[in-house]
Amino acid sequence: RLFESVPLTELPPLIYQLLLLANKGHKRLVLDGLCQYFSKLDRQCAAELAAQSGAGDDDLQAEAPADLRPTQGTVILHVTFAAKQDQELGREFVKTLKSCQQRSSSSVLTPFVLALALSLARIRRFEEPVF
Repeated sequence: RLFESVPLTELPPLIYQLLLLANKGHKRLVLDGLCQYFSKLDRQCAAELAAQSGAGDDDLQAEAPADLRPTQGTVILHVTFAAKQDQELGREFVKTLKSCQQRSSSSVLTPFVLALALSLARIRRFEEPVF
């Protein structure tokens, strides 16, 4: 709920603090919230780009995801760093990924979730569970 009112450029420090708090508990809640929020943003961005492509405005097409991708990249960096420090966070993400996969594969195949899974797979201890 809080993410909606925070500008994209200010999200990474907030998420980093949430990840630090997640060490005390509620890891799954934080990870679910991140994945759902960025998946929703990806869907909105895709819908806006589709609407703008119909309007023929090329400048807006290039600017729509301009803030989104760097923000997602920084958040992924924070999550992978936190997972290196706290193995339980990485395990919780793998559990979340597998449970989402059983419910619907469309929630797993969003750009953010897929990029986060691939980033965590680069950590040796999460390589097999992710794949």
